[in-house]
Amino acid sequence: MEKSFVVVVGLMVVLTIGFVFFALPKAGGPSSEKAIGLYARDSGGLAAGPAAQQLSVREITVEATNFKFEPSQIKVRQGERVRLTLKNAGGTHGISVPSLGIDLQAGAGESKTVEFTAGKPGSHPFLCHLFCGSGHADMTGAIVVEDAQGNAGESPSEVRVRGTANGFSPSTFSVKAGKPVKISFSADGDAGCAKLLVLRGTDIKLVSANGETAEASFVPAAGNHAFTCAMGMFTGVISAS
Repeated sequence: MEKSFVVVVGLMVVLTIGFVFFALPKAGGPSSEKAIGLYARDSGGLAAGPAAQQLSVREITVEATNFKFEPSQIKVRQGERVRLTLKNAGGTHGISVPSLGIDLQAGAGESKTVEFTAGKPGSHPFLCHLFCGSGHADMTGAIVVEDAQGNAGESPSEVRVRGTANGFSPSTFSVKAGKPVKISFSADGDAGCAKLLVLRGTDIKLVSANGETAEASFVPAAGNHAFTCAMGMFTGVISAS
């Protein structure tokens, strides 16, 4: 009787172990995928699933009127994803931010949008690159990219501008407010009115009639300092922060 009881108990133990072995899912099977939770497996390995955290996008709208941008100063963090919208509330305007590769143009009453990731810290000036009238040169601003400590990087003490048949190159610069800045200007033979650079709000007028380099220095206050050609059609901006 005692021997039979031992046999029965042993048989129950074997059956229990067998049930556990075959009932539990194998590693890599459907149940283990479900346990990962945030991921789904595809041919490329693990890819983020619906529950994965999504990067947020910061929405910024710049309203353009005759003749200003609002806001004209924008601060973002390095690495931040930004959706920038140009909203034309009056006139036909554009936003050009050469250092960030942004070029938006919109007709009267229209809006245009672009997304970008804020890169190297620094001040990235922008301007209206569509001639919009007598106040065209006043349409300037800057996107300031700050690092985690709130710093906006180093700024040069000299800006070099070239007058061309298509305008100034480069047309935007970032400098340190309150520090002397030297402007070095030269122009191509076919530059037309861009053979003259006029720094608005100062007495600086630089002429490069035959390709020679003309220079002048000034101490910029914080803000945007526009420069134009002789006719005011081509513009640029020196942003000081």
